[in-house]
Parts: sequence; structure tokens; C-alpha cells
Amino acid sequence: MGNAPADVLAIVLVATCCVVVAHGGPASSLRRSTSLLRQVQESALERAVRETYGDLIDSLRGRYQETVSAMATLRPLYKRLETSALLVDMAIDPIFYLEDALKQAEPVDTSSQDETHQAFLDEVSLLLEALDEVPQDGIVASARPCLCRDFWLRMLTSSATPDDLPEVVLVMDACLDFDEIARDRMAKVTRASRLVQQARDHLLLQVPDGVPPSVVHRPFNT
Repeated sequence: MGNAPADVLAIVLVATCCVVVAHGGPASSLRRSTSLLRQVQESALERAVRETYGDLIDSLRGRYQETVSAMATLRPLYKRLETSALLVDMAIDPIFYLEDALKQAEPVDTSSQDETHQAFLDEVSLLLEALDEVPQDGIVASARPCLCRDFWLRMLTSSATPDDLPEVVLVMDACLDFDEIARDRMAKVTRASRLVQQARDHLLLQVPDGVPPSVVHRPFNT
């Protein structure tokens, strides 16, 4: 087993020589010969690897696929958390404005020209535009109570009254709760992604000398 890498390379060299001798003809056949040479080299190498390290490579490949599956789950999760956090951040100022206004026990006049109210309208309009660009499944479940499109559209187009205060408070609490946990969740997903990447890199380091690491993340052709 100590000479196994050399044995693997020797098999490849023999196969290469055979192809070169067999196709040493006219220059017009060079491209075809090169392609065939590559196929024979790869086939010979993979056969030698299978004979010498088959069980190890199969084990590494299975564990490598586990890291690929984990990353395929973590990446979209982080994206959804990030998108949700940005949208909730856009909702926080408007929801505080609504709460403060409705605590005065007066309706919120949507036709008001007050500068603060105009800023509220602009912020809600931007939030609604952003929500139109994001599918519902692009938002994590815990953020959805803050980002109900019907609620924000009603706040934008209708005069909110003190009767709406309980609903406004619920949305505000949901925004604050999510804002508090979102960063922690994103940090945990980032750490998990880093650990998975480290595990993947460690697996590649376990590939024996003389064997291309690519055999871990693609199937044998033989």
C-alpha cells in the first residue's frame, strides 16, 4: 500500500503510451487522438483509483455529498433571513409612527401634508414595492406577521383609527421580536456554513497523494 500512488501513476503512464503509439499518425488526427488520450487517461486513472482506494473514495464521496446538501440548505436559508431582516427594518419606523399617532386617540389623516406623515407614506410605499418583488416563500415565517401586504396597503390608503391600535401593536411587537432574533439566526447560519466548508476542505485533504481531489465530487466513469 505504501507504493500505491506510484502504482496508480504507472498505470496511467502505460495507458498514455499505448494511445500515443496507436495514434501517432497524421496531424489531422491530432484532435481526435488528444480527446481519446484524455478519455483513456481518465479511465485508467479511475480504474486504478477504484482498485486501490475504492472504499475510501466511496466514503469520502458520501460525506462530501452530505456537505453539498448542507450548503444547499444553508445558502437559501441565509438569503431568506437576510431579505426578511431588510424588509422588517423598512417596517419599523412606519409602525412606530402609527403607534405614536394612534395613541393620541385620533385617526391618522392620510391626506396630511405634514412632513413626518409624508415620510411615513414614502416609507410604506417603498415597503410595498419591495414586498411586490419578494415571493411569500422568500420571507421566513417568523417575519411574515410584520410584512402582511394587506395591512400595510390599508395603512397607506385608509385613515387608520384608534380601533386599529391593537393590530398595530401586534405588528410592532412582531417586528421588534424578529429584529432581535434575526441577527442571531444569521450569525448561526454563517457559523454553520463555515463549519460545513471546513469539513468539506478537510475531506479533500484526505484524498490520497497522486489521486485528483475531483474524484470526491464527481462519479467514476468506469
